[in-house]
Amino acid sequence: MKRRQFTQLCASSVLLPVAASLVACGGGGADGSGQAAAASGQASAVPALPNERVVVSSKGTAYTLNNDDKSLSQASGIVISAFASGGWQLATQADAYPVDASFDEAGKAYVLDKSLCEIRVYSPTGQLQATLAGYGSGPSQLNNPSAITVVGGRIYVADSANHRVQVFALDGTPELRFGALDTTGLGFNYPCDVEIAADGSIYVLHLVISLVTVHDNQGKHLRSLDLSRNAQGKRQRVNAIALGPNSELVYTETTTGSVATLNRQ
Repeated sequence: MKRRQFTQLCASSVLLPVAASLVACGGGGADGSGQAAAASGQASAVPALPNERVVVSSKGTAYTLNNDDKSLSQASGIVISAFASGGWQLATQADAYPVDASFDEAGKAYVLDKSLCEIRVYSPTGQLQATLAGYGSGPSQLNNPSAITVVGGRIYVADSANHRVQVFALDGTPELRFGALDTTGLGFNYPCDVEIAADGSIYVLHLVISLVTVHDNQGKHLRSLDLSRNAQGKRQRVNAIALGPNSELVYTETTTGSVATLNRQ
């Protein structure tokens, strides 16, 4: 399960998205406590370096995922801890590039590597347990993956350069894949984020066209939300999404550095 928060980077005054999630969104269900600030629409700012993303476990523990030293560590200033280890070394390969992470209900971490096109699975105390997927375009293979969400015993990956979403069992067994490149502006075009609603529907953000497509739990297209223009009709570029506790869509826009919300209607 993953929570999304939008945090202010130390290096600039612009609000940028970081991979962590709203309760009842990046996992399609509330985390027992239901006390996350983001769920009330008041996401607190957590300092992060330009190459860090903030990832919050299903237990409410915040971690920073750092692309430079390739580590997952407890976020500075966060007192809550669900793990015995204060930091995990993710990979030693020079070309490894951990880009996102998510947690299952047992506290295992699933770290998505954009460069190596793999998912590394860690125990709650930081031991590497498995490496899933790999580079390619076949079943269970990834190409330039951008986002991962774990919920309900399934792993959802935005398989960006393959223009699809892949769904795996927790052991890496491929269960579902859907999507193909569509340059008409109505379909898949470099999916860069994926979120799961409480009813199991799958929300997919397509970076190039700022389009969100909504699918049922088997990948069938239900509807599309065109976010390429804001309420004033000006062009915008959306680069991250989250779902609020009432299934409202929260997204970040890179041109102005703003965060916006669409209600369910």
